[in-house]
This record gives sequence, C-alpha cells and structure tokens, in this order.
Amino acid sequence: MKKSNLAKAVVYGFLLLMTMTSCKNIAKFMNNVVEHNYVENGVKLAYEGETVLDVPYTDTELYIDSDVAKISLQGGPDAPLRLKLCYQEYKPRDATFMIENRKITYYTKSGKPASLKEVIGNVPNSLALNIDVGTGNVEVQKMKDSPKISVNCGTASVDIQNCSLDMLEANTGTGNINVTSCTINTATLETGTGNINLKSTQIEKRNFSTGTGGVNEE
Repeated sequence: MKKSNLAKAVVYGFLLLMTMTSCKNIAKFMNNVVEHNYVENGVKLAYEGETVLDVPYTDTELYIDSDVAKISLQGGPDAPLRLKLCYQEYKPRDATFMIENRKITYYTKSGKPASLKEVIGNVPNSLALNIDVGTGNVEVQKMKDSPKISVNCGTASVDIQNCSLDMLEANTGTGNINVTSCTINTATLETGTGNINLKSTQIEKRNFSTGTGGVNEE
C-alpha cells in the first residue's frame, strides 16, 4: 500500500473511531436526559434540585402534597422542623421551596412548575400530618403526641412505626398499610389492592377495608 493511501486509511479510521465515540457519548447524554425528564402540566423538568428547610415551626399541622414522591418523617419531642427536599425543575436554581399556610409549596423564577420528589427529615412529634401522594412510599415514625396522621396514596406502601396517635387515617389504591409498635385510639385504614399488616399495635376503635387483600395481625 502506498504511503498516501496508508495515511488516508489511518485518518479515516481515526475519524470513524471519533464518530463512534461521539455517538456513544451523545446516546449516553440523551439517556440521562430521558431518565430524568419529568413532565408537569406539559412542561419538561429535566433538572434535579435539592434544598433543606430548617425553620422554627409553631403551627400544629403540616400538609405535604405531591404527584410522585417518597416521604420519610421522624418525630421528636423537641425536634425542629428540618426537611431535606429533592425535586425536579425547569432549569437550574429555578425553584425555591418554603412552608406557607402549613403546606410545603414553592415559586419559580421562570413561572414554570416544579415537582417535589422526596421529603426526608425530622418534625415535632406533636404535629398533625396530612400527606397526599400519587405514587411513592410513605414512612412516618416516632410521632408520640400527634393528634392525627392522615395519608392518602394512589400507588405506594404506607409504614407507620412507633407512634402514639389519637387518630390514624390511611388509604392506598395499590399498596400495603403497615402499622408497627403503635398505640392508636381510632384507625381508619383502607386498601384497594394490598394488605393491612399490624404488628405489636393496639387500636381501640378500628374501621378496616381491603378490596383485594387481607388483614394480618401479630
């Protein structure tokens, strides 16, 4: 092979390798975008954000509402309200989250929506909690002086642990309700497809309903 042809072959081979590598990188980038591409009210939310709410909280009730989110809360006798929030947003540093009128809410610089994806942290154990989630697991523990915990989920499991409550209301379309080591005056628990599982729990008044599932107690 002539030197000129050999040089051309080397160049073409190099360009082919670079093209293949670039295509792989582009495909990887596109997969990442698609993987994290949430849609809220028709708006693509391709960016992840995170913040911590650490504020004095004197109200007696807290509302958390999200279409898709994991919720994990732990109470304490003198615990401040300190919550780590993970969310999707339209562009970086677009959303600011806060608690307003006893509810976690937000505003955005762009005017586009944001979507809460995870709430993890500590709350005063005397708070009443109202949690409404379309899809995502909910865990609440060590709420020793709460008058009421209300959880409404579409597709999720609900875990209530080590709580002393006047009232517990929990409803899942698809998913189990698990209550462990709790003392409850009145419990209203309902599942569409899922079980109600009670362990080391005392309930004075109960109203249980399962569509496809059963009630297991130990």
